[in-house]
Amino acid sequence: MSVELLMMDSGAFSVWTKGSEVDLDAYIEFCKDHLDVIDVIVALDVIPGRPGDKASLTRENIETSCELGWKNYQRMLKAGLPVEKVLPVFHQNDDFKWLRRFIRRGVPYFGISPANDRTSYQRQLWLDQCMRIVCDDKGMPKAKFHGFAVTSVPLMLRYPWYSCDSASWLRCAMYGGVMIPWTEPDGERNYLKTPRVVNFSTKNDLRKEKGAHYDSMNAAHKKQVDKYLKDMGVVIGKSSYRREERKYKVSARGEENIFCRHEDHVIVEKIEVAGVSNSVAVRAVVNMRYMEEVEKRIEWPRPFKSMKRGLI
Repeated sequence: MSVELLMMDSGAFSVWTKGSEVDLDAYIEFCKDHLDVIDVIVALDVIPGRPGDKASLTRENIETSCELGWKNYQRMLKAGLPVEKVLPVFHQNDDFKWLRRFIRRGVPYFGISPANDRTSYQRQLWLDQCMRIVCDDKGMPKAKFHGFAVTSVPLMLRYPWYSCDSASWLRCAMYGGVMIPWTEPDGERNYLKTPRVVNFSTKNDLRKEKGAHYDSMNAAHKKQVDKYLKDMGVVIGKSSYRREERKYKVSARGEENIFCRHEDHVIVEKIEVAGVSNSVAVRAVVNMRYMEEVEKRIEWPRPFKSMKRGLI
């Protein structure tokens, strides 16, 4: 199911890291003023503990944060925000009773947020536990739920998310990578397998490692990649380079950038033809299109197929 949603987040975590708090009344008023364009409003979380202090992340603090977060959710609804738009969030450290409350109270759309500091396997085990609460005995979702920071293709496919978000596709582009679908023996591209990430950046040392960079790939793989890029309407790109004094400042228009710095000079890269080798923006567009292709192939509702396997 392909649905375009504009989601409004409170920024609670970012504000918390700075030792401050979000004004809930101001957040509510802003959302009410823009209800015509906002599809989903993330309820204001209360983050437990103190930034950088793991000892402060006690069970008592977590429970208090859950209680305050639920009260914020209720306040947002009482203030007139539509129940179908306000999305409370269940976090990996929270007691499962809060997730059961979402189901018992008939919350139509909520968030599930795996912890960023856990391994992929730990996140999967926890999400499997969540599914036992949010899905029926046939594995079908009882409500809509959103996966925060979930764009790993295996995790997207394993669970019946209504929607997901993550910046991994953008981070991939920023570090020189492009997500390339696997080509099956019959020539079809398989978007439902973990993508092959091909690095194109001319700045990356991976160029020296066999198969780790486009420049070091074998001819057969290059042919597949070249065809994919052509179908996406993008090119490898072309740059020229020159030496400048250390004090040189690049153009604000993004036509040039500092390729590398030396003690007494810099090497400036001028983008002659923007492409995946020299433009984060081009790589980001390709990765975004890849994720859109994945989305087209995932239906909702669909069952959590591991419900009866006795996991956890």
